Amino acid sequence: MSGLAMMGQDGITEREYWINQQIAEKQTLAESPAEVDVSQLSMGLHSVTVRVKDNNNLWSVPVTKYFVITPPTSKATTITAREYWFDGLVGERQSLSESVAEVEFPSLSAGLHSVTVRVKDNNNVWSTPVTKFFVKPKTVVATTIARYGYWIDGDMEHITTVPTEALTDLVEINVKSLSYSNHTISWAVCDSKGAWSVVLTEEFEVVSLIATNINEANQVSDKSQVTDDWYSLDGKKLDSRPTEKGIYIRNGRKVILK
Repeated sequence: MSGLAMMGQDGITEREYWINQQIAEKQTLAESPAEVDVSQLSMGLHSVTVRVKDNNNLWSVPVTKYFVITPPTSKATTITAREYWFDGLVGERQSLSESVAEVEFPSLSAGLHSVTVRVKDNNNVWSTPVTKFFVKPKTVVATTIARYGYWIDGDMEHITTVPTEALTDLVEINVKSLSYSNHTISWAVCDSKGAWSVVLTEEFEVVSLIATNINEANQVSDKSQVTDDWYSLDGKKLDSRPTEKGIYIRNGRKVILK
């Protein structure tokens, strides 16, 4: 520790040193070149401060030097411990028993997160932490169709709703109150959470049945005289205009006979 202070012509009568600014724990040095035991210090950066006193009982200005204690030089052979933590919360770190492990994180909110991992070798040295980022998606709750609804000509205030348990392959809709003309029907379904689907709207035409006698002929609208081709809902062409109530296709449009 020599050469740390300039003392002029006066002699040095006492020497002191302390580690890491702990002046209350200062120690005395008996000789100018001296060895200091630092075996109890942890690995990393440290400091040592020295001052001397001359025969006039004056202390020199303290001189501080820095040094690093490095890990053991023996080669590590095995990993003895593994740790991980989320979102930089090292105080909440958890141990891993295996190098390949499944980690559950049900308490994390949906969104962006980070996970940090470090390992310790058989020299009791921890590795540099490695951080990776990941996204936890939102939980999707399964839903089912609870009911469907339909309305005529945009009149949604008079929507008819039917629970799915009452749904059959063929839905009958009463159109007796509708005029013999073109109309629209709109459909939508509602799930178990109360959310409605996109509305689907189709056009259809209401016409009367073909008259079977002179009295009924007076009630036949002009539309009943159309001679276009008629088809059943399954696409089969009919020989002539149908005479039974039902839904048919004419000119590429659905037609309801009532």
